[in-house]
Amino acid sequence: WLAAHPSDAGLLHALGLLCRRRSLWGKARNYLEAAVAIHPCALTHLSLAELLESLGESTAALPHLRAAAGFAARQD
Repeated sequence: WLAAHPSDAGLLHALGLLCRRRSLWGKARNYLEAAVAIHPCALTHLSLAELLESLGESTAALPHLRAAAGFAARQD
């Protein structure tokens, strides 16, 4: 599916979550970063922030937490 839909942010997000579940940290990060670049949204920013936090990269996670909060605040 990825070869046929390389710009599908939802697919990239799902692949990132699957890779995280399988402890494929680098792949998970790449997919989530690609998803955020294509279609930024609260859920993907939050997923990426959680991954980065779990990898001990709190400084890198912070902008994604802020972005997720910004998207969430605009929903209200």
